[in-house]
Amino acid sequence: LMLLSSRKIKAGNNSSRATAPFQILRKKSRVEILKNVIICVSGVDKNEKDNLHELIQKLGGNFERQFHAFQCTHLISNGSDSAKYEEASKHGITIVSPAW
Repeated sequence: LMLLSSRKIKAGNNSSRATAPFQILRKKSRVEILKNVIICVSGVDKNEKDNLHELIQKLGGNFERQFHAFQCTHLISNGSDSAKYEEASKHGITIVSPAW
């Protein structure tokens, strides 16, 4: 897993690379690797967001469309120029790229 600092994030669109490694997981049964993890996303297009939502659920995590600093444990973000990113950074929430 690639973890990015809550202060810095790699910018750029890695959407094709981000979801490709997980194609195999979509065919397998649900696993609980993301149990008790609540994930929000920022700066990704609708198609990638839908793919991430599906993967997060299959891995046992929870996907939240609305960002709440008191609730989300992780933010998946394509960049550092969003209100969600700023709030997550301010509250010490783990911020990762879609490739995570």
